[in-house]
Amino acid sequence: MFRNVVVVGFVFFVSISSIFGQFVFGPKTALTLSFAKAETLLFDDPFDYLLYEVFFIDEDVSPSFGLFGRLMDDNLYLQTEVNYFTTSSNFKYINWEESTTPQFNETKTTHFLSLPVTAGIYIQNFKFGVGPIFSFILYENEIFKEFKYFKERRKYLESGFTFNAGVSFYRLDVDFRYEFHFNRVADYFVFQEFQSGFGQSPGYLSVILGYQF
Repeated sequence: MFRNVVVVGFVFFVSISSIFGQFVFGPKTALTLSFAKAETLLFDDPFDYLLYEVFFIDEDVSPSFGLFGRLMDDNLYLQTEVNYFTTSSNFKYINWEESTTPQFNETKTTHFLSLPVTAGIYIQNFKFGVGPIFSFILYENEIFKEFKYFKERRKYLESGFTFNAGVSFYRLDVDFRYEFHFNRVADYFVFQEFQSGFGQSPGYLSVILGYQF
């Protein structure tokens, strides 16, 4: 399915570029910093006795690799991308049902395929744009399996919004991107059939290098 979407999008860009403007494409890579902050969740039983304490510690984002296509017409541009990366969300939890060694550490590793779409203005070698981003979850490991009343119920599509600024040097693109995601951190936690998760929504800052063909 994802491959078909990418192929159709590429053919669409190539087709309209011959009519409306210049089309460039190429590989890209990015380094990303997560702004997710440490936070704690408490889970009680029906009698208000504390069962679990879950601590979100931090999130690491791997370098991303992908392809971009950009259509330019006068001072306007439209760009789409396909990027692969992983996130590692680090948790610590205390299971008060355990009488010995109740504290554990877990890392949830999630593999993403993201599709940002950016529209904006192109002035000389500088570009500024905004647009939505859609992130598909390809695979992730399950944690907290031994929690009696605890489940993970993840949506496999996340969305957000991006703000971009960049500059081009001959065929090299250097971009800065800020992403705000609409989902909350660990909102896939389900405790006693109630959706849980932390209060914050993740934000990311990326430095991106691309090469134009």
